[in-house]
Amino acid sequence: MSRLTLGLLPALKSGVQDMVEAGQQALLIGQYFGAYAAGFEHTWYFSYRYEWLEQYTDDAVLLSKVTILPGRASRLYSLVLPIRWRREVRQCDVLRVFQTPGAIPAAIAHLLWGIPVAVTYGYSYAHVARAEGHRWRALLHPALERIVLRTAAAVIVTTPALRAYVERQVPANRVHLIPNSVDTERFAPAPLRPGKRRVAFVGRFERQKNLELLVDAATRIQPAVELVLVGDGSQRETIHSAAAQLGVRVEMPGIVPNAALPAVLQSADAFALPSLVEGHPKALLEAMSCGLPCVGLDVPGTRDVLQHELTGLLCPPTADGLAAGLQRVLDDDPLAQRLGRAARDWVNAHFDSRVVMQQEVTLLRQLAAGHKHG
Repeated sequence: MSRLTLGLLPALKSGVQDMVEAGQQALLIGQYFGAYAAGFEHTWYFSYRYEWLEQYTDDAVLLSKVTILPGRASRLYSLVLPIRWRREVRQCDVLRVFQTPGAIPAAIAHLLWGIPVAVTYGYSYAHVARAEGHRWRALLHPALERIVLRTAAAVIVTTPALRAYVERQVPANRVHLIPNSVDTERFAPAPLRPGKRRVAFVGRFERQKNLELLVDAATRIQPAVELVLVGDGSQRETIHSAAAQLGVRVEMPGIVPNAALPAVLQSADAFALPSLVEGHPKALLEAMSCGLPCVGLDVPGTRDVLQHELTGLLCPPTADGLAAGLQRVLDDDPLAQRLGRAARDWVNAHFDSRVVMQQEVTLLRQLAAGHKHG
């Protein structure tokens, strides 16, 4: 195997600590770092946090092959990063960017030293910013997006719809469909459906996720349901107050580590995704892998994952519409079982993490080898 070096750039102002706080430590370190360590001689992770890998793992193989370089959580630091770590950056044969807003250091490195860049375009950041009420971000993201997409040697998209959108801006041979993935062995169905009329949600408590609609929908379902809302965010108190005022039973356990999430999903009878817009929702894939009947709004992103009446239900973006879908899967056991089995089979066939991560590593090694031999 050629001795190739990979550089990882996280989302702007973030690092491994952010993944820990989001319950995603096992996912990042076990799944992603593990795959990169197997595929590359060494991996540099350019963090925006003051941190080291030794804080998060004692795995000797990972510690020998992956190094976190600490930084500062500021936009200004993104401009300084390629110079601050220029020795390590210049060792990289390819730079992997996890989100387009975090691509500024990679674009600078490409301009200075010609290092190829692979960036994920997982959703329209402008659409999300608009949904969450951030007007200036919604205006600035399209300009940044154009710069990043034209700089990238490879753009990784997670759905066919996103591929079609990106291919209108860059040559098709630079666009690669590599979806989000799931550890299907860990996210497995429960032996028996609980039958407690529990509806689960996993995600950020932000306006984009539209959780007040789910609370409203719960008031329209009979007999009553209990909502299990996993996550945290700026809308937490708003959602809790709305549930209390409407008399909806709600459990809000906060952020649950990804390793413990299968048990939470297995304790539910259905999964709801009321988001206004999505990219390629990993939480939905994990619920489907657990064999849960899933109900989501018929909006971009969600409709790219759920196939209506086949692997889940898509509903109009109203409280009545969401309530009707949830009522169906809670009351109709044969329907719920059919949708859950089909969802599990579909995720197994297309989104198993071992297969998907190998696709990404293969792409990154091809880019890196081209740079090394160029």
